Parts: sequence; C-alpha cells; structure tokens
Amino acid sequence: MLNAEKYKEEIKKIINISSASFIALVNNSPVDCLDINCEECDFFRDDRSTSCRQKALDWLIQEYKEDATLTSRQYYLCFSLQTGYLVRNRNGNLMWFNFMPVWSDNKLDYIQDKKDRISPMFINDHVGYFPNFDFIKKGDKPYSIVEMLNWEIEK
Repeated sequence: MLNAEKYKEEIKKIINISSASFIALVNNSPVDCLDINCEECDFFRDDRSTSCRQKALDWLIQEYKEDATLTSRQYYLCFSLQTGYLVRNRNGNLMWFNFMPVWSDNKLDYIQDKKDRISPMFINDHVGYFPNFDFIKKGDKPYSIVEMLNWEIEK
C-alpha cells in the first residue's frame, strides 16, 4: 500500500479545505501546508536540493511503512547525526551521507553528490560499538535521518 492510499481520506480533507491544495508532512502524517511553518515540515527540513512539492509527490508514491521503530542506541546515533542518510553499500557496509547519495555512473554503488562537501562516513555496525541497523538492506532507498528521528523508540 502506498502512502497516498493509506492517507487518502486525510489528503482529500486537506485539499478540500485548504486554498494551498497541497500537503506538508509532520511526524510522518500529512497536514495542511498553510497550517504550519516551513521549518516544521519534514519535506523542508530534509535535503533542500529538491522542492517541497517534489518531495511530497515522492512521499505519496512510496510504500507505507507501518510502526517503524528504532532501538534507543539507533535513535541516539541518529540524534547525534541529526541529518543525512543511511545506506548499505555494495559490500553491505553501513554508510552515512550528508546529502542524498546517488548511484555511480556504472551503477555499482552509492557515491556522494557533487554538492556534498562532507565525505561519507563508514559506520561499522557489526562489531558492537555502533548500533546494528539490520533493517537497512543493500539496494534499499536511502533512509533519511530526519525521518527516522520521528520513529517510535523500542522499550
């Protein structure tokens, strides 16, 4: 099920009521774009190289993820990073990128975007020092730190 299908009724209400006729996203729930400040919207806080409207459209066609949770260790690592993306490279290593990583021309691995001034960071999550992010698989779309900070924390 896509986010558009899951939130169909909420989105219809927003569009029928709002003169903006567009949605914002706060804590993974759609709200009226006119009811919040841009800084509160997940589309605004994330990578700013893409317009909010494009991010909203991308979010609408993504698969709905139910009850996403992090362990407290995973949450604190995400909290310390605050922004960026987590992915697994072709070798299965967890990598952090400041901006949305892109596939290399030869389609073998993720590389940093030209606008990214910070080098990607290797996170060895298989030795016990860093938390293990088993749910992140090779080939998955990059996981947004900003989004993950809104997930539930396991008890």
